[in-house]
Amino acid sequence: MRRLNWFLVVLIAAAWVVSNLPVAAAATKLLPRASLDRPDVSELYQVHVIYALPRDGSDRLLDQVGIIGRSLEVMNTWLQGATKGRRLRFDRTASGDIDISFVKLSRDESTLKAFRSRIRGEIEKEINGLGFNHPRKVYLVYYEGRSTKTCGASSRPPLLKGNTAVLYLLTSFKKAPPCYKHRFQREKPGWWENTAIHELLHTFGFAAECGKNWSKGSHVSDDKMDILYGGRRGPGRR
Repeated sequence: MRRLNWFLVVLIAAAWVVSNLPVAAAATKLLPRASLDRPDVSELYQVHVIYALPRDGSDRLLDQVGIIGRSLEVMNTWLQGATKGRRLRFDRTASGDIDISFVKLSRDESTLKAFRSRIRGEIEKEINGLGFNHPRKVYLVYYEGRSTKTCGASSRPPLLKGNTAVLYLLTSFKKAPPCYKHRFQREKPGWWENTAIHELLHTFGFAAECGKNWSKGSHVSDDKMDILYGGRRGPGRR
């Protein structure tokens, strides 16, 4: 299982983290879909979640059947154990459920895929234009589409400014299991839970370029078990 290493002390103090709160119980009643951010119950920094489809995408209802919400709670439970009580502060409703917005994008998958490594930025621009651009929020997008080479991408301030991380749920590879083969977990974190926290940490500014173990893509290079490990590729930027 991946772990948090050198940036643990900084993470504990980060504005996005809340201390020693109980994990919300699984929702007993699913919320109706909302294409807008529901009214906030907190003015603090937080992560807002979006389930997004390209214009021609198939809707698997991952936001409606509780799959995304449960996966995020599993991820947060792991983080709570890894950081001695700290968890990510998700945008939640008054009932305590994670507020997940639904967005159908204006462009089809092939049009977005043509942007290659810039797909994330194009999705970010569109959701920002729809009002998902709160100064105290970052956005985690579960995208029912493909990228050209990865299951996830994110902004990496200050090197790559932005406020959005995107998980590409349908990407396939020639020499590795396709993203869609990985399952969302209900008990212990797996591929998607690790990928979500990895990409979110990038949006918070990790790993810092000043670190001795910093490597290409704002990763770290000294520990394969670090959740931000990116290989022993040495310094550089992509």
